[in-house]
Amino acid sequence: DVARWIKRRKWHPTQTIEEKKDGSIIFKVKLEGTTEIKWWTYHWAPNCEIISPPELRKEAAEEIRKLGRMYGEK
Repeated sequence: DVARWIKRRKWHPTQTIEEKKDGSIIFKVKLEGTTEIKWWTYHWAPNCEIISPPELRKEAAEEIRKLGRMYGEK
């Protein structure tokens, strides 16, 4: 459901969207930094996944683990 909504809007001037057979999408942008896109993806969680760059994926995973601990998940 989220993929359909994402495809309807121009979010960034450099964006490209690759549609997958299962209805999911690969959303790509070229950015100077990662802060904005990181928070944008958190907005769509758990319906999106950061695939790359690996550093951003790792940073997001660490922050999500911290949130889990904050809310009682070990």
